[in-house]
Amino acid sequence: MKRTSRIAFAIVGIMVIVGFSWAAVRSLNNGASITNSALIGKPVPGESLFDIETAEKISLNSPGNIVVINFWAPWCAPCASEHRMLNDAVARYAQQNVRFVGVAYQSENDAVTRFLDANGHAVRTLLDPDGKAAIDFGVTGPPETFFIDGSGVVRARVAGAMSTALLDDILTKLVNGTTDLSKIELNS
Repeated sequence: MKRTSRIAFAIVGIMVIVGFSWAAVRSLNNGASITNSALIGKPVPGESLFDIETAEKISLNSPGNIVVINFWAPWCAPCASEHRMLNDAVARYAQQNVRFVGVAYQSENDAVTRFLDANGHAVRTLLDPDGKAAIDFGVTGPPETFFIDGSGVVRARVAGAMSTALLDDILTKLVNGTTDLSKIELNS
């Protein structure tokens, strides 16, 4: 084996180990942490992305609706259970003007389709193949979820997989008109 091939193989191996270690650390504490974001208190970035199932271009800004924007990827292990949880939440919040949007982060269409077939299609899924939307939102890695109030302002960011209780706590506050979400407990 050539020296450059061994070096390349070693680098890839190290990257895989670092990636798995990072995923394991993020999955602790239900994988979730409420994190600061430069977007908190600011209008949602005006991205429009393509729906994987309809090819329709959809804006992430949806005035009048509370919007949950979840960045995920098919290769992200915690994303599968979180996606199933969000699919269940779609029906629970349908009458409260809450819209759920999944953004497939730097993923191939076939992998996204397989993931949706395995984990559900209730959450509208948009594609971000070049990562531009993720960059505009400041995503550091999936899963990350942003909560937008009815006036189109970002109110919270959760890094890592959320519990149903945390999702419900944040959405209950937004539905009831609370815009300061800085006091939300991770244990909820």
